[in-house]
Amino acid sequence: RAWDGMARAKQHSARAIAPRKKAVAADSQAAADVSKAAELSEREAPNDSMLQRAARGELRGDAALSAVLSADVGVLERREERLGAAADDVDTQREALAGEAGRIARLAVQAQALRKELTAARSAMRRAAAAQEASSKALRQAARAA
Repeated sequence: RAWDGMARAKQHSARAIAPRKKAVAADSQAAADVSKAAELSEREAPNDSMLQRAARGELRGDAALSAVLSADVGVLERREERLGAAADDVDTQREALAGEAGRIARLAVQAQALRKELTAARSAMRRAAAAQEASSKALRQAARAA
């Protein structure tokens, strides 16, 4: 009977130890994952002391995870700010380009009007030259006749 009791105790002990071993292994893997995440996050936020402690394994569990998440959120917020500033710059440039496009359109209309004036002035010059030539010819003929 003692032998059977010992065998049952070993089985019970083995059944109790197996989940604990799995839990310890899962905890070790989670700690390694958090440390790896901290190392990756440290590239983006190299001056974050909590992140450095998490990467070295000095912080564990929720504190380490919180440090990693906090650092990552900070990096994302800074990037969003830069993206917002860049979008504002794009809007400003777009507005400036729209203003320049309007100015160019007005100048094109003015240039067209100047071309019309130039064409009219050339025609007037040709008519004046023809009239002058005709009057010079009439003057020469009058001078010969006199």
